[in-house]
Amino acid sequence: MGQHLCAAPGCSMTITKHRLMCAYHWFKVPPLLRDEVTTRYNVYRIHPGPYAWSQYVAARELAIDEVTS
Repeated sequence: MGQHLCAAPGCSMTITKHRLMCAYHWFKVPPLLRDEVTTRYNVYRIHPGPYAWSQYVAARELAIDEVTS
């Protein structure tokens, strides 16, 4: 299974490839935004394409902004 670093700036936690952030940072993101990121990610996995990808990236960036502010 692939791994990468948590998307939160400065975090060095290694996580599985299907996660965006480590649990510490993920639970700093508001629940509705976590749901949006998860939904957009799943839509992209089922229906890959540029529109689905851009929707996921937009939600992902909002989540990253939440943990950096």
